[in-house]
Amino acid sequence: MDCHRAFWYIERMSEQEKPTPDPLDHKVIIMHGFTFEEINRVMKVVKQQFDAPRDLVFAKTTDTSLTMVLKDLIEDMCEDHEYLKRNPPAIAKGRSPSPPGATDAGEESVAPN
Repeated sequence: MDCHRAFWYIERMSEQEKPTPDPLDHKVIIMHGFTFEEINRVMKVVKQQFDAPRDLVFAKTTDTSLTMVLKDLIEDMCEDHEYLKRNPPAIAKGRSPSPPGATDAGEESVAPN
């Protein structure tokens, strides 16, 4: 594929088709022992310090995540984060919200039926 053709192809790829960044290149904040209210306050303050707050990955620990290797946990959280950026939950689309707070680290999100 020549250079011009490659450029054309990359420019026209949809957001979902673009390669996802390396999970270990994300900025990740894992919280343990916080209430949902405290997590929301921390997230609000931290997001104000960054130019691209949507790129930050926030999570709270769960029984599952506490047993995971940190590298595996970060990769899992970043995959979930990239998926949710491409497929925002109902609350981001203006529908009825789920309980407030960060996504549980290392646990799969389940969409309502």
